[in-house]
Amino acid sequence: MEHPQRRPLLWLDQNAVLVRFATRARGLVLGQSITGITAMPDLRGRRVVPRQPDSGSDVLFRQLADRAGLALSDMVLTDIARTETEAVQAVARGEADATLGLHSVAQDFGLPFVPLIDERFDLLVNRRAWFETPMQRLMTFCQSEAMATRAERMGGYDLTGLGTVRWNA
Repeated sequence: MEHPQRRPLLWLDQNAVLVRFATRARGLVLGQSITGITAMPDLRGRRVVPRQPDSGSDVLFRQLADRAGLALSDMVLTDIARTETEAVQAVARGEADATLGLHSVAQDFGLPFVPLIDERFDLLVNRRAWFETPMQRLMTFCQSEAMATRAERMGGYDLTGLGTVRWNA
């Protein structure tokens, strides 16, 4: 018998499919006049907008900082931002030098962006629902020129392989 702590997140007896959706670029959003930041270690001594404790962005930021050998105490942390937009707004107003954010949001504010990771988004769908008309209509739209144009205009999104079944229980 398999050890319960080593069980995969998706067990083979589930009636589901995992379908590729998109990837998006996440990295450092910089203030308009900020230079010299090309990677996480360059945040040493810089003003950084943190996100609320235990949020996904906070957890990721801490992991990236740890991997780069950067302690939170090495940075000047500003007031906590509750949303992605709030964090980028603080950078845009000059209240901080950088924050962890999305390429698309940096682009919306006309701010420089340093890519760090690509986040992959897949859809976990009930296998039966996958073949139903509403789901197929959604996937048809998602594979349309309109969707591709929107993703390109937003910036930082890649729809390559959209609709590819990555796992089938």
